[in-house]
Amino acid sequence: MTDSTQNTIHFHRKHHQAMLSGEKVSTVRWNEAVPVGRARFVFDDDPTTGPLDGTVLSVRRHRLDTLTAEQAHQPAGTDMAVFARQLRENYYPEMPDDAVVEVAELVVDTPPIAASGSTVFHREFGDPAAPPLVLIHGLYGDSSSVVPVAEALARQFRVIAPDMLGHGRSSRPEHFTLADQGAAVNDLIAALGYDTAAVVGISMGSYVAAQAAILDPARTTHLVLVVSKAHGTTSSVAAYIARRGIDTRSVAPEELLQLIGGALWSPDTPQERRDAITGTPPAGQVILDDAERAAVERSLAGFDLRPDLPRITARTLVLSGGSDGLNPPAAGEELAALIPDATFRVYEHSGHMLTDEEPERFIADVTAFISSTATGPR
Repeated sequence: MTDSTQNTIHFHRKHHQAMLSGEKVSTVRWNEAVPVGRARFVFDDDPTTGPLDGTVLSVRRHRLDTLTAEQAHQPAGTDMAVFARQLRENYYPEMPDDAVVEVAELVVDTPPIAASGSTVFHREFGDPAAPPLVLIHGLYGDSSSVVPVAEALARQFRVIAPDMLGHGRSSRPEHFTLADQGAAVNDLIAALGYDTAAVVGISMGSYVAAQAAILDPARTTHLVLVVSKAHGTTSSVAAYIARRGIDTRSVAPEELLQLIGGALWSPDTPQERRDAITGTPPAGQVILDDAERAAVERSLAGFDLRPDLPRITARTLVLSGGSDGLNPPAAGEELAALIPDATFRVYEHSGHMLTDEEPERFIADVTAFISSTATGPR
């Protein structure tokens, strides 16, 4: 079922719709090499069903006789003995009970959507009928950067993770602004057929999320701003490295996290955990070149949301990391004070990498905040 020479993965045609909708996010294989990275998903024996492009995000190995529903990305309560029997009957009749199988996590590309004169690429996770939640990545990242968060939130929400302008596979105009980014988010929500959505933004993504809620207050029902600030002369990363006299033109993207490591982490986060988070770029991530990074920095130059933050009507949660050296808690507290009735919390065991340092608490807090508060703007 896998053609490694063409990085093509074959599926039964019955899986096409589930993969297209985002309901099917994994495949279990035996004695097949499934490479991590970009892939084409082909549906056999059905000439009317075209292939889908996407990404294999990760591949993990497990013994079949101890494989759990969670490990296989199956619904809770799945009878895994029946699952193993069907896998053997349908695909691998010679597979022994103690076989080591590979569980590959998948995500299918969605067609780019026209938004504010540009095209916005996005990925979708979870049940299409679940409440929509837009999840916005940070500086120089893209939708691949937030996949673990998206998958966790997708247990309760239909998660839409865009590549923001200048990032990933979306348009990369030479000149754009934070207002353009906010408008693109609102246009994306509307283009996907939603009147409203919850919006969660991380770091730079939080500036975009707040801008979207300012531009069209009724569009955003709930707003979660993570490791955020209300204003800045440029991005927090650029400001930090400028204070230390580092010339970014001589820094490779993969070295940047090492240089700003002192501002990213809580002392409570062990080195092995830091290495696991930042050691390997996410599968499918698009690395920006110097000119593209410069365009992103220009889009943030001198931004100041403070005068317009009182216009936000969404129920708002602001989360800061106690050891964040880029956007410290004081910046988050200032932001929350300017948004009517916003809730402000500090994660004492996190730095700027809050969503990775305390992931279980973060997912629980966001899910509870959006699910337990009244639907719609105040």
